[in-house]
Amino acid sequence: MKILWDNYLDDSTITATSENSLYPVSNLTDKFLERKFQAVGTSSVVTVTFPEDRTVSMIAYGYNNVTTSDTIRLSKTATDTIRLSKTAVDTVRLSIPSDYTLKNSGGSVISTGQLSIGNDVNITYLTPTVCRSIVFSFSAQSTMYVGGVAVGDPIEYDYIQVNPQLIASLRGDFQKTTGGQLVGRKTRLLREWRVTFPNLTNQERMDTMEMLRAVGNFKPVFADIELYGDAEEAIYGNFENGDVSFRRDSTAKTYSTGLTLQEAR
Repeated sequence: MKILWDNYLDDSTITATSENSLYPVSNLTDKFLERKFQAVGTSSVVTVTFPEDRTVSMIAYGYNNVTTSDTIRLSKTATDTIRLSKTAVDTVRLSIPSDYTLKNSGGSVISTGQLSIGNDVNITYLTPTVCRSIVFSFSAQSTMYVGGVAVGDPIEYDYIQVNPQLIASLRGDFQKTTGGQLVGRKTRLLREWRVTFPNLTNQERMDTMEMLRAVGNFKPVFADIELYGDAEEAIYGNFENGDVSFRRDSTAKTYSTGLTLQEAR
């Protein structure tokens, strides 16, 4: 299981080539995914610049209509002739796939890759890379929008038990008519994870405490258990037990604890 809680976007500079003023790029760091960033058209290039070099190994984002497509490239063979080519030297993109580019402090490209798409919450893993900025190329079939984005180097756990459940959550205005009926009430099913970690080292225990102190019960995180072959999708949620206790096994010199994470939007 991986939990991305220290989001580099929180203290970075974020810009976008296409931005609807009603849905600015700053919404990418809002804790409500539905408070989205939206482009004016079908695509936008988002650049995130860190205050210093940082290690990136995980990218997460949610609530989006992002798609991807094969890139068509054009190559000139004569002054007035253009032909289609897969191996063109001078190229022009006709469509923008959803991908990422890592750059160093000098602006040189370190690595590139394609973003995972198609899920409510999307997780992309890459080889841990030290970089100064990351550039996202988002595209969609209609007006492009993306909810929160997180970039960083997550905390990782092994676990022995995880019990995802669907919890009914009531949303909306709880107003009553003169006849006593409730109006404006909406039910949404939210998943909940209850995970047990049995063999934490002291360093892992301290890292968990640092995460819980920083996040508390309010700031949502991105978490993924698919890495180990589970059917459950990645989740964006809050810790329901920010003040956990650790049980020490004096013989094995390890610790155990449990966390509960409820889905958030």
